[in-house]
Amino acid sequence: MQCPYCKKEMSSGSVVGDEYRLKWLPADKKLLFGFLAPGAIPVGSGDIVLKADVPAYFCEDCNKIIFK
Repeated sequence: MQCPYCKKEMSSGSVVGDEYRLKWLPADKKLLFGFLAPGAIPVGSGDIVLKADVPAYFCEDCNKIIFK
């Protein structure tokens, strides 16, 4: 994939989680107790047994990640 910022080739890979699924939290929402994310939207696949895994591309020049 070509980087939309610098137009160089990006590396294919994935963003992985630790124990739980990755979640997207809108800017107008806040974490509860500093770690709970009510109202967040789960991203990618995974659960407590199968670690979170979201396909993505990384641009080493721009230091940007683009999710598939």
